[in-house]
Amino acid sequence: MRIESVRIRRMDLRRTDPGWKTSLYADSVLAGFVLEIEAEGATGLGATSGMPLQITDDALDAQLRTLVAPTLQGADPLRRTATLDALRADGVHRRALIAADLALHDLLGRLAGRPCHALWGGSVRAAADGEAGVAGVASIEIVRMIGLKTPEALAEEAASLVSQGIRHLKVKLSGQPKADADRLAALRDRVGSRRDGGPTLAVDANGAFDLDGAQAMLPALIAYDVAIFEQPLPPRDLDGLRAFTRLSPVPVMADQGVTDVATALAVCRHEAARMVAVKLTKMGTVDECRRVAELCQAFGVEAHLGGSAAPAAVDVAGAHLVLASGAFNPVAEVGEFEAVSGDLFRGARIEAGRLRVTDESGFGLTLAGA
Repeated sequence: MRIESVRIRRMDLRRTDPGWKTSLYADSVLAGFVLEIEAEGATGLGATSGMPLQITDDALDAQLRTLVAPTLQGADPLRRTATLDALRADGVHRRALIAADLALHDLLGRLAGRPCHALWGGSVRAAADGEAGVAGVASIEIVRMIGLKTPEALAEEAASLVSQGIRHLKVKLSGQPKADADRLAALRDRVGSRRDGGPTLAVDANGAFDLDGAQAMLPALIAYDVAIFEQPLPPRDLDGLRAFTRLSPVPVMADQGVTDVATALAVCRHEAARMVAVKLTKMGTVDECRRVAELCQAFGVEAHLGGSAAPAAVDVAGAHLVLASGAFNPVAEVGEFEAVSGDLFRGARIEAGRLRVTDESGFGLTLAGA
C-alpha cells in the first residue's frame, strides 16, 4: 500500500476575540493547515496551526510542502512510525510533524472503517448523562480559554461562555498580582463561585511571575476558588517551581517546559508540578502524548490534555485520545476550534460544554467543499 497523493491547504484562522493576548504574545489571525493524503481510495486528514513563539507561519508552511509532503508521497501508511522517524531525522518541527501523524491515523481509521479511539484501545470513559444507550456517541467535557483582558471584558466573556454550557474556564494572567486579582474578582462576581454553581476556574500565567509574585497571587487564587495555577514561573526554573509547588495549596501545572518524555521526566523527578499539560501540537505525535501521560501517571502527576487555537481536527484528535486513555484527566482543552473562524473542517460539535466523539471512521471529519 502506498500514499498516492498529498495535498496541503493553508487557511487564515481569525480569532473570534481580535484582541487576544497573553503575557507572552498577542495575535488576531493565525495560519492553519490541512494535510490530505490518499491511499486505496480513502483520504486521511491531518491539521496543524502556527504559533509565533515556536515557528513562523511561513516556516511551517515551507516544512509541510518541502519536507513533509515529499516524505509522505509514496510512503506505506502502515509504516507510520518509520515515516515519522524519517521526518524527525529531517528536522521537521513538532507542529509540522503532528499534521502528518494525524493524517496517517485518520487514513488508517478510514481504511479500517473504525474510529481512531477504537484503534487506540477503545473508550475507557463512562458515558455522560444523556449519552448512555445512544449507540456510537461519546463526549469529552471541555475547557475554554479566555485571553488577557480588563476585568469588565473578562467577566463579559466568561458569562457568555457559561451561558453556552461551558463549565470549565482557563483565564490568562499578566503576572501583576493586584491587577490579576481584580480580574478574578470581576469574573467570580459575574458567574458565581463553584459552590454556587459557577464554573471551575484555572489560571495560566505563561511564566510571567517570579517566586515572590506567585506567592503574592495565592490569596486571590484561594479567595476566588482557582483549581489550577498553570505555569506560574518560567519553565526552566525547576527549582522555583518545586519550591512554589510545595507551598501552594492550588495545584501547579507545568506547560511550556514539557515537550516530550525527557522534559516530562525532568519535571516529575524535580517535583516541579502536580500536573502537566500535554498538547498534540507541542509533542508532535499521538504516541508521544500518550507516553508523557503514562510517565506522569507513574509519578502520581496528573496529565491534562491541553490545547490552543487550531483547526478542529487537532481538537477532535485530542478528544479521541482522552476517550481512549485513562492516563489523562477526563476534562480537556479540546474546544478551542470554536475560538477561530475560517476553519475548513466540518463535523466537530460541542453541545452543553462537551465535544462529541462519534463512531465514524477515523476522526469523522470532512472538509468544506469536498
